[in-house]
This record gives sequence, C-alpha cells and structure tokens, in this order.
Amino acid sequence: MTLIKDFRLQTEPVQMMFHRQTTVFWDIYHAHQGMEFIYVHEGEGSVIIDTFMHEIKPNTLMFFQPYQLHRVKMDLNTKTNKFYERSKFIFEPSIIDNMLSTLPKTQSFFRSLWKDTLPCQVLYLPELAAEWDVQLKKLEYALRMTPKEEHEEAFTIFLMAFLQDLRAHWSYKPDLGSSFRRPIHHVEHIMKWIDDHYQNPFKLVDLAESLHLTTTHVSQLFRKFSGSSITEYLTAKRLREACWLLRTTAEPVHNISSAVGLNNVSYFCQLFKTHIGTSPHQYRKNNTHNL
Repeated sequence: MTLIKDFRLQTEPVQMMFHRQTTVFWDIYHAHQGMEFIYVHEGEGSVIIDTFMHEIKPNTLMFFQPYQLHRVKMDLNTKTNKFYERSKFIFEPSIIDNMLSTLPKTQSFFRSLWKDTLPCQVLYLPELAAEWDVQLKKLEYALRMTPKEEHEEAFTIFLMAFLQDLRAHWSYKPDLGSSFRRPIHHVEHIMKWIDDHYQNPFKLVDLAESLHLTTTHVSQLFRKFSGSSITEYLTAKRLREACWLLRTTAEPVHNISSAVGLNNVSYFCQLFKTHIGTSPHQYRKNNTHNL
C-alpha cells in the first residue's frame, strides 16, 4: 500500500508507504521538500548523505532533512532473490512541530533532527523492528481509512511514540545550547529554487543571481554534487508534477503543459513520451484508476 504522491507536501503534508518492495535497479540521488524517514525491512546497499557513505542492511533506519542531498543505491538481483523492501514516511516538519508543543523534550529532540548538524543519520535498530512494524501498520491503516483532515492528527500520534523510541536509542543527546544548525549546501538551494520556480520559463541567470554566483559556477556545482545537469533535474521535476496533474485532475494537456512551465505543448508531449515512455493522454488513461 502506498500513499506517497510525488513528495508534494503543499496539499498533503503527511505521506507514507508501507512495506513497498522493489526488485529492479535502484539508484536514487536527489533532495526534496520535507523530512523523510525510511525503515529498511529487507535489502542491502549504501546511502550517501552529505558526501559520507553508510551501509544499508535490514532493520536500518535512515532519515533526511529538508532539501538534504542523499543517494540510496541498493544491490538488487532477481536471480538471487535480492530485493529492497522498506516503509517510509515524509512530512512537512513545521506543521508537526506546532503539534508537538505540549511535549517540550520530544519537540526539542525533533527540532534537532530537523535542523541541526548531526553525527549520523543512519541507525541500525533491530531491537525496534517488531514494534515499529506494528506502529507503521497502524499509521498506514489510519491514513488509508480516515478522512484527509484527520491525517495530521493521526500522524502526530504515531510520530510522538516513534520519536520517543528513537530518542531512547539515540547515542547523541543534543544539548540545544551548543548544537549547530546544518549549513545548507548551494546545490540544495538550487533544488529549492527550482521547486519554487519550475512553473515559470527557466533562466539560468536568474538562478545564479539568486545565489550570487556565476552561471558557470552554478552549473558546475550542481553537476559535481548531484551527478546530473540543472536542466535534467528541472525536466524531472516538471514531469513529476505533470504526472501528478494528469492523475489527479481533468485539466487538458495544454493547460498542464503551461502549469509546469512548458508553453509549447508539442515539445511537452515529446519530452513526456521520451522520459515517461508514453503520451500524456495514454498516461492519464492508464493511471486514472489510481485516483
């Protein structure tokens, strides 16, 4: 069961997937809005967070701060029955922070996970596997069965217990008086700028000016740390948004093309077919049953 919808948190600030299994190539390198927690049930591989590599194995918890670059690469092989199974939840931290105001210790710990420079964001916690599986199953059921307006409350109840468990097993107890806020990398600023401006025609000079850097430096930085060009990332962002609109609205294709910053609908359709493998019309037809 998956409830995650393209990491769009503006309209659905709490999303999750439960025991999702992948058997094909998995090498994801990106950053995105919101805090993300992934608990690995099965699978082996590695994750890179801020240029540091960590091992992934069953019963590993990894979490990422908003717009923090991370790369998850899993060793998958259908012939040897190697697969990747995980549960994850992603959410807008500012909303949850407000709802934790009655629990000052838990709120302080949460704020540290959210904003501070941390020594480790990958934890091996087999002792919590059974308990967290039960909690995640209850959360999945609540998000699936309750009205959308109740999702934030249901998630906050889950997160309170989750954070208390995590805090009890946390080897680094942050002293808020001496903690340091994590510096935001230029590439994360670039990704956030694109997320905020993808609906408009793209001008590299506007992006570079917002960071007080040259266009050449911006392009080189992004490719060095993300492994792709700014254009490739922008295209992926626009196509993810287009897929979302095709699945969840009845807007005509030319309106969706404009909504994601591409005013030439013919070019949009060509780009969509190249990257998605089908036309926008066929994609909508194949995916409307998921609404």
